[in-house]
Amino acid sequence: MGDIFSYLDSHKDISFTDSPLNPADYLALTQLSYLNFEKIEIFRKGFHFLSPAKEHLEEISTDTLSPKRNKRLFQAVCESMRFADLQMGEVEAVLTDDVQYCSITYRLKNHYIIVFRGTDLAISGWKEDLKLGIEETIPSHQIGLKYTERIILEYPGTYTLCGHSKGGNVALFVGIHLSEARQELLRAIYNFDGPGFNSNVLETSSFSNIASKHHKFVPEDDIVGLLLNHVDQFKIIKSKFMGIFQHDLYLWQIENENFVYVDHISHLSKILSRSIYQWLMALSYEEKEELVYYLEDVFQRANITNLNQFKKNTFKTIKSYIFSYLNLPFQQKKQFFKLSMKLLKYYIKASFGALDPEK
Repeated sequence: MGDIFSYLDSHKDISFTDSPLNPADYLALTQLSYLNFEKIEIFRKGFHFLSPAKEHLEEISTDTLSPKRNKRLFQAVCESMRFADLQMGEVEAVLTDDVQYCSITYRLKNHYIIVFRGTDLAISGWKEDLKLGIEETIPSHQIGLKYTERIILEYPGTYTLCGHSKGGNVALFVGIHLSEARQELLRAIYNFDGPGFNSNVLETSSFSNIASKHHKFVPEDDIVGLLLNHVDQFKIIKSKFMGIFQHDLYLWQIENENFVYVDHISHLSKILSRSIYQWLMALSYEEKEELVYYLEDVFQRANITNLNQFKKNTFKTIKSYIFSYLNLPFQQKKQFFKLSMKLLKYYIKASFGALDPEK
């Protein structure tokens, strides 16, 4: 059993005519979206082959979660005859104190693959993740919908929507909220371990229209993809590691052209997803807002805007984070502790079977 790199190596001389696009191809292109192509001006408008990005590879991979593996992935795709006709463009990125968003479109003849980047190193991205459990929509939803509608209008063809983590959530949100005429143009939606929604959007006729086109994949020890209100139909993939590390697409196992599937999510996944769900349901809207505010306040006090700060200067950054937490007003620390203890309570109950993980 291999991974995305062994798959790309074994298929580098196999054309899409001989072997059509499959989930492993979409996973590779989804992971590729984590490179900062928005830094290269030529890719912001129109479509271009990937070759101009080679001279910028160090720059676009440096501030990413997996720089070495991302560079290796880029090189593997560029050197593959399978992707010889692949073009990329219309890269759009938004980064503010409240929004972390990026979308990339790939073109293969008259088929367009729109990929929404998941959470990267920016703190604002993690802030949006937290708001998924509070609000019915987040800014990235609306930006992604507007972007997709523009791509469909400007470039006639067929379309596939993809995304990992928050990006998978955005891809599904966009698919649901397109008009029926534009939903007809969708070939598929590939949702790689994207969380659910804090709404009943999955019970609408708009979701029913595209439900058969939606393909969701989660790892065996899944946590992220089973949060909030999520689809009941998903495929479970075997990973090389355990726990939260399985969220990493590079660790998903692939054999030939298929993922390596298992029949059930792990007991750990059931406990964590159920306890977090119960915790979120038990919190009031005000308590959820407070939690986001406290976390944001601590990061601001510590002057942490990017998770790379932990990697580049681990001890100093952690020290600054702890010091900032300790210097919060007493009432904030007390409330933060109270909310954290609620989560621990539900985890303990789930671990000992007080909450039935099968439900």
